[in-house]
Amino acid sequence: MFANLDTLITNTIKASTWRRASQFTYSEEVINFHNRVRVRSCAEGMRQEDSNVGRKAFREFLKCEYSEENILFWQACEDLKKELNPSLVEEKARLIYEDYISILSPKEVSLDSRVREIINRNMVDPTTHTFDEAQNQIYTLMHRDSYPRFLNSPHYKRLAQLNNNGSGGGGTGSGLSLGSGQTHRKESTS
Repeated sequence: MFANLDTLITNTIKASTWRRASQFTYSEEVINFHNRVRVRSCAEGMRQEDSNVGRKAFREFLKCEYSEENILFWQACEDLKKELNPSLVEEKARLIYEDYISILSPKEVSLDSRVREIINRNMVDPTTHTFDEAQNQIYTLMHRDSYPRFLNSPHYKRLAQLNNNGSGGGGTGSGLSLGSGQTHRKESTS
């Protein structure tokens, strides 16, 4: 995933063959740019299989913050969207409602009243898109609140270190898995 970035930097080093490798240093600006691009590229992979490592790390972080229900709800909605059998769609929608929307649920996600009303209307005849508004709202909450804290957490630093050492599992770019690349109606944040 980062071959183009690594090649760019590698080519820069090769172009400077008159310098010994030990003399070559990156400016802080180049390092910060490279790190921002890596994080942004990782963020684009929320739905990709190789994002499982990052998603698990983010979930562990949310568990420590007592907000794991947000990523669980997001994933349940993604699973619902893959369901093709109408009777299973109805059953899964009911379970998602009971587990994450109901005010009686211990894993209730925080939604505004407008979105709750939409869900209640949608539950009359549930579809794979019954929770799209709620999923968008929870995604935005995680993206603006939890995810920035995760990027500064020991959870992420360990993951980034494993990824940099080449033993992060799932290949290059398996780090982070939550960010602006979600295909819901999200504006891109650069």
